[in-house]
Amino acid sequence: MIRAMRWGIGLLVVAAAAWNSGASAQCAPAPDSPYFFRDLTQRRAEARLAEDRAFFEKLLSATFANRAAFIDGELAAEPAGEDKPVIAVRNFSLLEHRKGFVVTSYQLVEGNAGHWFRDVYQVEDGQWRLASSEIAPPVAR
Repeated sequence: MIRAMRWGIGLLVVAAAAWNSGASAQCAPAPDSPYFFRDLTQRRAEARLAEDRAFFEKLLSATFANRAAFIDGELAAEPAGEDKPVIAVRNFSLLEHRKGFVVTSYQLVEGNAGHWFRDVYQVEDGQWRLASSEIAPPVAR
């Protein structure tokens, strides 16, 4: 009887661990979900404030046009009239999403100023890379 109880408790522990790991895995955004790209865009904004050149070197595709000039421009951007820089990503959406290719649209707000952007991401060497980024008109909703 004690052996059966131990076996039952052990089975419950294993089942609970398996259920919890499955639940945790479901909470993490997939690498091609809207949340993944929204988070990547926010991390890019934070890297801009931190002047993290290595982040941009890793993020940009090898085919990104004017790669060095783009990174220099991102890192040279001045905060829009505030003592403590504030940057936020708003109105984020995926415009197109197919295997290995994503087009996003969002508003990047710095202080009191905001601009709309359209970014293209593509898979390169098994990683999502920024292939292009441009100022674009807002997306009609």
